[in-house]
Amino acid sequence: MSDQPSDAVSSKLASALTGPILAGHLTNILLYGFLLSTFLNFSKTPAWRSMSRLHRTVLLLVLALDTVEVGFGVNDILYFGTNVSPSFAVFAQGTLPECYEPLITALIAALCQLVLALRALKITESVYIRYACIVVFGSIVLLETLWAIFLTYFSVAYHDGNYNAAIGKLGLTQALYLWMWFAAGADSIITASYITIIIRKMKGQSDTARSITKLIIKGAIQSASYTAILALATAISTQVTANGGPMVYIIPYAFWLPLSSLYALSLFATFTIGDRVTEKIRNEHSVSLQRDSKFAPESSVGVTSTNGNGHSSANPMLGLRQPSMFGSTVSVDHHA
Repeated sequence: MSDQPSDAVSSKLASALTGPILAGHLTNILLYGFLLSTFLNFSKTPAWRSMSRLHRTVLLLVLALDTVEVGFGVNDILYFGTNVSPSFAVFAQGTLPECYEPLITALIAALCQLVLALRALKITESVYIRYACIVVFGSIVLLETLWAIFLTYFSVAYHDGNYNAAIGKLGLTQALYLWMWFAAGADSIITASYITIIIRKMKGQSDTARSITKLIIKGAIQSASYTAILALATAISTQVTANGGPMVYIIPYAFWLPLSSLYALSLFATFTIGDRVTEKIRNEHSVSLQRDSKFAPESSVGVTSTNGNGHSSANPMLGLRQPSMFGSTVSVDHHA
């Protein structure tokens, strides 16, 4: 990105410089609206009231950080949407708050990834595996955040007109794709480790337990896949467009700018997966009982979902209790 035009820009170049940024911010605003709706609905449930103070603090902190990120995005939209100056600097340098958007997104991602990692460690029985996971997970999240800090530094320099700011061979473009590679890696490795731990822990359990495992794995994959896919798209598009000039190098911003709200939504999915699994199992057993009641009238099924501090959000049950890394415990029993 060293060969930058220094004077007026055409409308085509102006669109190339601002279009991906506007698209990314607008997508993030839409996701933020869904996030607020999710939070308001969740805050009225017994699950929210029975959550630990730490879990609620983390959720509120992530929501606050994402609100700041969206506010910066609105500022960018107003800046690019209303500025009529033909100067390249107006489009390329952007606003100062825009420079800090990578750091805020990285903090949100780190909080979400660490919550999932800690849930995985909570059900890891081996002390050696637990400490090994702490080192691996912590290192990946730390490096991911470090590249975001570098990107913030280069963004500020770029905003000040220093288009060639670099530390050795590391510049703005390199910091962006390294950040995204590590973000995608953190999502994938932590989620894969969690799934592996759950599968190993559930060996030899009943068919119902295996059914619960499949539901939890599905939820974990869904909550991590969207952020990982967008991070990969950003990393790949950044490397592909790195030498393409100002007409294309802003394209990756359309992929990473919505990540803050996506990570926040994934955190809500993490904390509520126990309730969603419970509800699905309850519905399945309800249908099964209605179908088989005339053959086994004494049969009863119960499902309970208990959060990390022991409060129950459904009827108590006997039988299998499957501890979830998401802060919930799902219990199922079927007895005649």
